[in-house]
Formats: sequence, structure tokens, C-alpha cells
Amino acid sequence: MKPLRLICTDLNAPPVVGRTADGKRQGFDPDVAALVGRFLQRPIEWILTEWWEMIPTVMAGRGDAVWCWLTPTPERERLIDFTEPYAFFDDAVLVRAGSRVHSAEDLRGRVVGAVSGGNSHRVASDMGAIVLPFFGVGDHIGQMVTALREGRVEAVIDDDSTWLHLRSEPDLRVAFSLPTHQPCAAAAAKTHPEIREAISGAIRTVTADGSLALAWRRWMPELACPFDLPRPGG
Repeated sequence: MKPLRLICTDLNAPPVVGRTADGKRQGFDPDVAALVGRFLQRPIEWILTEWWEMIPTVMAGRGDAVWCWLTPTPERERLIDFTEPYAFFDDAVLVRAGSRVHSAEDLRGRVVGAVSGGNSHRVASDMGAIVLPFFGVGDHIGQMVTALREGRVEAVIDDDSTWLHLRSEPDLRVAFSLPTHQPCAAAAAKTHPEIREAISGAIRTVTADGSLALAWRRWMPELACPFDLPRPGG
């Protein structure tokens, strides 16, 4: 059976994506990919690259689709075709525990870390922050948190699921969230619309049958689920 080759980076950002003790990928993102693979009757094969390499890799045909918690942006949509979304997240700002940042107004003129080219980068810029971009080499989420702890930035911004695993850290806190409702989707090369359509169809199916909502509730019960479970008999 031909595998579905999905491109991602080796991030450790549970509960969206992480690894078991024996090195297997686990979390919401891999679970939903598995649901899609099961519907398409294709086993999942992960191709791990640096974050910045994911789009060039799928464009070169070295994988079927990017599946890595990716949000559509105009720049990305010029290069690749996104599927139906399989998640929606709000943006959240993480700060040190003693920070005076409590609202969007407090970020004006402050140095804020964000993934380069992502929607959170734009959101931070729109709030008047001085954005320090992180370019997706290595564990860029971990690098952002380290920069925050070391005082090289005054805050970091990403979607709210990114910071869930840090909520128990005594030196950090989520200052506030913004209801941006950013979609996350897979993406295929523009030369392979059939892959995008197949994955989109599978996402629509697992959304309609409630499997997607169950995966969300399993991994991220702290966050409001954007997908409704089917009603009994409906």
C-alpha cells in the first residue's frame, strides 16, 4: 500500500506534536494525520526537515504534502495549495511571570519573538511590537522560549496550543490571547491538485463523523473545540 508521505519538522511542542519515550510521534497533529491516512487507506510516512525546508521539499516532489500545524498566508499560498483546515487556533502571548504585559496595548514598542513569515509575526507587528523573527532552524519554539527566559525578548507570540505545555512553569505565564481563529491545514504542491483534494475530502469526513473533535478533546481539553461532535441520531 502506497504511503502518504507527510512533511513536518521535528518539533517538540506537546500536545500538538511531541514524541514518546521510544521516539514515536504523538499528539493532536499526528493523530489527525493518522485519521486521514486511515480514511485514504494509506499508511503515514513522516519526512522530517527544518521548518524553512518544508515548502521547498513538497514543491520538489519529495513528499506528498506538508502536515505540520501550518497556517495559510498570502506568501505561502503563492507557492503551495492548502487543504481544508483541520484546526483553528487563537494567538497567545507568553511572557515572564513578573512581566507588566497584560494586554495588546502593552506590547507597543516592546521586542516580541515570532516565527518569521507566520500569521503571528503579522499580528505582533500590527500591535506595534518590534518583532524579532525566528527562522525555523532547529527547535525554533524552544529557541523562542529560551530567548524569553534570557531576556532577549519581552514576549513571544504563537498560537495558544503552543504554550499549553508551559502553563505549569512558575517563571512563565500567558499574558493574554487574541481571538484570531487562525486555520491550520495541510498543503500540497500546485502541480498535484489531486493530493490536496484527497486530503481535503478526508478532513471533511473526519470532521463530519466527530473523529476530529474527539482528537481535539483528547489532546487539548483546555482549549475550546472549534468542531462539534455529531448529535445522536443526526
